[in-house]
Amino acid sequence: MNTNVLHKKYCFEKILNETAYYTDHKVWHNSWREYVVVRVIKDLQGSQDFLYDEAQTWIEVSSHPNVVCAYFTKTFDSKPCLFIENTVGKNLTSIPLQYSTENFPQILEFAIQISQGMEYLHDERVVHGALLPDNIIVSQNGRIKINNIRWEFAENLENAARGLRPLFTEDPFDFDAQKIYKKFATLPPEFFLTTNFSWKENFAADVYAFGMLVYYMCTREFPFYFEGNLKKLFAFYTRKHERGSIPTLKQKYSYVFNEFSELVASCLSPSPQSRPSFATIKSNLHKIYESYTGINYIAETFPDTSLLSISLNNRALGEIDNKDPQKAKSILRDVSLLHTDRISAILNLKLLQLREQKISLRECLESTKDLQYIDPQKIIRFQCMVCLEFGSFIQDMVEELDKITQKDEQLQFLEGLLYYRMGEYEKARQIFRSLVKTENATQELWYLMGASCLALQDEKSAHQAWSEGLNYPLPYFDLFLAYGMVVTSMGDWPKAREYFEKGFHSEALKIQHPKNNWSHVRTFYTRRNIIDLAITKKKRYISVTTIDGIEHIWSWPQGEKQQQVQSSMQIPLSRTGRIHRSFFSEHMSDIVFGENKEVGISIHGDSNIKIWNMKSHTCTHELKEHNKAVTSIAITSTGKLFVSGSLDKTVKVWNVENGECLLSLDEHEDCVNCVDISNEGDIVASGSWDKTVRVWDILNGGCIAQMCNLQGDITSLSLSSDGSMAVSGDACGNIHILDVPSNTKIAMLQGNRKSITQITLSRDKSIIIAGYVDGTVRVFEDISLRRCPCWVESPFVLDRLTQPVSLEERQQVAFWQDKAENFIHNNKVEKALDFYKKILDTTNENLYLETLKNVTAITKKYGARSREINNHKLISIFYHDSGIKDFLILNDDYFFSICENSRLYRWQVSEKSCDVFWQKSKYDFSCFVMTPNKRNLCFGDNNHFVHLWSPESDNWKILEGHTNNITCVKTINDTLISASSDGTIQFWNHQSGDPLGICQSIDYITDLAITDDHSVIISSSLQGNIKFWETSTQKCILQTNKTAGPTSQISILDPEKAAMVSCGTDGCLKIWSMRSGNCNDVYKIATNEALTSMSISREQNVALLGSNRGNLYLWDFEQEKCINQIQAHTGKVVKVHLDPQGFFGYSAGSDGIIKLWAFEWQF
Repeated sequence: MNTNVLHKKYCFEKILNETAYYTDHKVWHNSWREYVVVRVIKDLQGSQDFLYDEAQTWIEVSSHPNVVCAYFTKTFDSKPCLFIENTVGKNLTSIPLQYSTENFPQILEFAIQISQGMEYLHDERVVHGALLPDNIIVSQNGRIKINNIRWEFAENLENAARGLRPLFTEDPFDFDAQKIYKKFATLPPEFFLTTNFSWKENFAADVYAFGMLVYYMCTREFPFYFEGNLKKLFAFYTRKHERGSIPTLKQKYSYVFNEFSELVASCLSPSPQSRPSFATIKSNLHKIYESYTGINYIAETFPDTSLLSISLNNRALGEIDNKDPQKAKSILRDVSLLHTDRISAILNLKLLQLREQKISLRECLESTKDLQYIDPQKIIRFQCMVCLEFGSFIQDMVEELDKITQKDEQLQFLEGLLYYRMGEYEKARQIFRSLVKTENATQELWYLMGASCLALQDEKSAHQAWSEGLNYPLPYFDLFLAYGMVVTSMGDWPKAREYFEKGFHSEALKIQHPKNNWSHVRTFYTRRNIIDLAITKKKRYISVTTIDGIEHIWSWPQGEKQQQVQSSMQIPLSRTGRIHRSFFSEHMSDIVFGENKEVGISIHGDSNIKIWNMKSHTCTHELKEHNKAVTSIAITSTGKLFVSGSLDKTVKVWNVENGECLLSLDEHEDCVNCVDISNEGDIVASGSWDKTVRVWDILNGGCIAQMCNLQGDITSLSLSSDGSMAVSGDACGNIHILDVPSNTKIAMLQGNRKSITQITLSRDKSIIIAGYVDGTVRVFEDISLRRCPCWVESPFVLDRLTQPVSLEERQQVAFWQDKAENFIHNNKVEKALDFYKKILDTTNENLYLETLKNVTAITKKYGARSREINNHKLISIFYHDSGIKDFLILNDDYFFSICENSRLYRWQVSEKSCDVFWQKSKYDFSCFVMTPNKRNLCFGDNNHFVHLWSPESDNWKILEGHTNNITCVKTINDTLISASSDGTIQFWNHQSGDPLGICQSIDYITDLAITDDHSVIISSSLQGNIKFWETSTQKCILQTNKTAGPTSQISILDPEKAAMVSCGTDGCLKIWSMRSGNCNDVYKIATNEALTSMSISREQNVALLGSNRGNLYLWDFEQEKCINQIQAHTGKVVKVHLDPQGFFGYSAGSDGIIKLWAFEWQF
């Protein structure tokens, strides 16, 4: 344990505490980028196993605001170690607090927080066993944290219980008499007066220790003072307890608050049965606080699911540290359902999936962006780190950071790293220069400062920075190597060797040097599709040609736009010399030239290839070996060989001089879309629509390397001049890099979602340039070739509770709530709304949803009418493991949902948590509804069946009658109604499942609406026909007079005015008369979008609509305008729901997410 770095990720900084049984180290956890306390358990007198068991008990305790967390155990050098939360603060011994009129409220608040933590531990059936002042930490944010759960001298106490009391006073490490005295002072009388004392579930012992602790807070001493031989301490306390002579606070301070003194005395009762529980203690302390101050004590509250989520997330990180990522993923998936606001678990799961290549970086960024409403800075930090680790979207992250006005030190650090990665070294240096002056400066910051200076050719400043950095904490091993270079230049070889050995032989070096050397460094923008790319031999300029014939040139690495010229034949645009097809009189899809420009090879959109003499502009050979259109050609630099790829799935190698086909390669399973050939013509690469890249050796005609099962069709390909590296771009915007000699995929780089149209690799294989169909150009660089690469590994996210809301703020909010309720009671609605608005503007997010519900109730009861929407806010996100099919609102706090894997979820909105009810994977459910008696669920599926399920009895019935998929199910009293794409509406008894009737139609029915009196059913269809059916006769009684266009949903807008509304694929909202069937109004809501779902708030007279592009629209019928638009989902909006007052809206997407929105209205 002497080394500073263990297991490649733990940097031991200093010893915090040492006892006979353990040593506490302050440790930097490199994979978390957090400090933790690592407790190394010593093997003394056989105590190691016992203490290890105690450690497991501590770990099993879920997180609580007033309890220090234990994360996991791990073994170092055969020594078990416990990883514990690093709590920065002071213990009670260090805080100068004593009873006085001014200090009493503070003493009460500390006592309340301690009682909260102890109540929680006892609820978990855990006895603390050592409630000492040294084990109570007051953190920097004012929150009390109880430390050393089931730990402090527990082994000695067990020995004492077995009659081995002399061991307790002969502990060689307990040389401090005061420390031993404090331990004995908190022990209950029964410890001294009984021979069979046991700590197991002895909760009363903790209550006694709490009484002593409070006594100590008030007096700064314990009731008895002892001087003398420590071996006589046990006898001293035995005599004191036999006499029952424990003084009360009232005896110490006559002016102490009576109720408080009595409560402390009850805790110190000689009889364990007479001591109160911590629930009672907490309740009484609240009353004492309120009686003394005249103000209610408002305690911090956290949902149990939130606390459990924190514990499980951190436990999952322990599994990762212990090399069990599969178990960690299983835990993290559960956490994401347990409490949707605990985003650390989601981020950690995404990072694991990224590293296992289960998801793409683009998918990770898109899904985590939805979480910014919870903690925007945490999300942007995570996104920056994963982009730096995986080498993509670097400039995109810089642009995101530019939107943030207030950046903390972590974001500034990341901004500097991003600028450094982009080659913007001066900007990076300025940021690092400011950060090294802060109190949190580390060796890494000084190294980056020096690296930026070195990149700017300022070697003197670099050397100074690296020399200075050695004086700072957290060893950074690149700094050792850099400083070794400095002293080497000074000729101090022994010293240089010392630092080189530290760097090269350190276990931690692998942390900072990942396998992927490639990174996105810059993005350029044009307006049109990219058709060609090139970089000059010396990498001084990048040339890009767009489909409109414009050539764009940027200097490199400065990235400055040089000129924009019309392309011509005299300007070779790439290594193979492609030019725009418009320079030949006949249609060409591509043409390439040899290096001397004497020979040209062209393809023309058919199966033919033509060889041209460029001096005479005549065709010398026309080659017709391919059976289908030729898609791509490439020629060697010597102009002797060329290669072609075709829709006939073959790759062919040709002799330019005589047009002979030398080799035909046919292992691709789909069309070959792109090809390239090395300078010497011995290596050929091909990319296909079968999502593979293959590299061929022409000499033996065999495939020597390949990349299979890529995400998209291969659209572009570039082979290095020596044939040792192939890079490909696909239709999904991904770049894949293949090392040919080892047949190893080096990296996958990502850019736009748009297809890559052209890709090229510099001659020295250090730069990749990709052009996209939207006109974007992205430059990627092998950063391992830089003098100081600066590697980054994204940390896992340790979860913790948010900063506490101060007691004053909690009391202020409670005061506003009381005032609002009083105004409601006196019918002063406007004043009540003013106070609720104040609560909504506070930082207390826990009150937001509750307050909005109160506002909703007011508007419903008193008819307060809003005029304009003031704001919308994302309140909660509910993740599913596949796309949403349907959801069903039960009440204000619960809803059901089903997704594509036919799993049914029940969600509790207030707790933001979920139960997975059950899964029927063999059924492909499309929609569902609950019967009016709330006992049965009715499902429709895509296999023409209707299902009835009773959760209570688990009785399952399948109803047959439809011939195609079910699109909608509704209920009226005891009747279930199902609609299908087969054109029928069928009626069933929802208890017995017996058929009751059928409505015949020829339309593909998409939705049903039912009038309030249940007399009429209205159906919409893809054919645009809206029909009215009489429930009693099941006959069509009315049809709209003109087609509505393909209609996705209908709803009744105003029963009194007999008005209904429909939406459909044309993006329009249409108002219909239910009496005449005429269309009264048409409103264009969305352009180039289909409206897929709709929900009406009759009281607010607004509609919430969803589109196939993931947008939400809030439409006001009175103002006849769209009053809000939200980009809500990355996929189609499947369903929306708006509450009757228009304050809350749900949206469900094919992206597997349900979102809860709050709409704030201006009254």
